[in-house]
Amino acid sequence: MIPVLKASGTPWEMGHAIGSKMSKNLRVVVERFEQRMANLLGEEGLRAKVEPYIECTGKVAPRTLDEIRGMAEGAGVGLNSLFGLNAAQELTYSQGCSSLAVNGETTADGSVMLAHNEDNSPFYSDHCYMIEGKPDEEPAFLAFAYAGFVLHQGFNDRGVGSVGNALYSSDLRVGVPKLVAYREIMRSEFLEDAIRRCINPERANGNNHVLASLDGEVYDVEVSATRYSLLYAEDGIMAHTNHFTAPELQQLDAWADLLNSRVRLNRLRKLLLRDRGSITAESIKRALSDHANYPKSICKHVKPTINEEVSTVGSVIIDLTNRTLQATSGNPCAGSYRQLKMN
Repeated sequence: MIPVLKASGTPWEMGHAIGSKMSKNLRVVVERFEQRMANLLGEEGLRAKVEPYIECTGKVAPRTLDEIRGMAEGAGVGLNSLFGLNAAQELTYSQGCSSLAVNGETTADGSVMLAHNEDNSPFYSDHCYMIEGKPDEEPAFLAFAYAGFVLHQGFNDRGVGSVGNALYSSDLRVGVPKLVAYREIMRSEFLEDAIRRCINPERANGNNHVLASLDGEVYDVEVSATRYSLLYAEDGIMAHTNHFTAPELQQLDAWADLLNSRVRLNRLRKLLLRDRGSITAESIKRALSDHANYPKSICKHVKPTINEEVSTVGSVIIDLTNRTLQATSGNPCAGSYRQLKMN
């Protein structure tokens, strides 16, 4: 079952607690990353690539940088390597994912819910964890993360929920890595605050953020390095995969596999609309476990010669109204979700 970590205190203390408790996993993940980077850049090349991103993050999101620094020290790994892992999309390679949010107009009991499937190398399935975070002088939160990424799909005690997925924009530049925004959103006091953290002008890259508030407002924020668009869930349902859907941003798509993203998005929307008015956590689990277009389905699986490098490595369901987060590692069709409740 997916482990639960508790972290509290200053950003460095929170990062150090996570790094210490996940030290074995983080060392394995970072070693793999360093081996890959050695072939591409070499140690000095990695340092030269990463340092400008670290500098930008230190100016814009110093608390998140302190958390990464604490995590590196707690795990006994190098800061450049761990930060480089968190800037992996900016530096080298890509992934997929599917995300959704629904409000009380669409659910069986009036709950506001968000959910997400995390798609990446199957290697990461063994490195997922949940976090009960209680930062000093900031909102407490429950979240899903893995492998030392500051990828916090979760919600905080101010009633702000956040999930998201990768976009690949052609205007990539040096700046704050996209994953930093996820952690910054967990610091938000209200929905607009969360949106502003997604569109920080110092960002390096594109990404998609699905945000919801306790009062049922649901937004999708499509972000490139230099532009963004707000999409509002007028019918109470929002779904997103890995391509720009705002017409004014579609020319920025820089990922080759747009067809699979569109197939997954259409299927996810169909499943949500079918259950509109009676959506529950269980119906969301079924959607996240769906195998239409297998193995490149919403619940992705490895299959030789067809889909060898990407699978669903974890899944999360958030109920903002009832203050719960469920998560599982690996494919949701086979996993057992573990639930946490915020007191």
